[in-house]
Amino acid sequence: MLWRELIAGVEFSTKQWEIEGRFAAAENLPGNPALHLTEAIDSPLYRVGAGLELNGVNGVGMSVRYNGAFGETVKQNAVSASLKVRF
Repeated sequence: MLWRELIAGVEFSTKQWEIEGRFAAAENLPGNPALHLTEAIDSPLYRVGAGLELNGVNGVGMSVRYNGAFGETVKQNAVSASLKVRF
């Protein structure tokens, strides 16, 4: 049995992630400033994915998958593979 998958999409966002925190170990130290982290999200962000799965008759199968995301400042690539053996 052969199984194929192809996924594509676009995300539009104007959001910016903001996180504020403090280090617990530095809590009692003088001048313990807050930690501010900000991350803007690329818009548009293009996401793609493709996968192929092969299943044999003896309970042996394998799959390969690719996922990627691309934007003005983002380039993410991931490849995964697996082998399945039933016993």
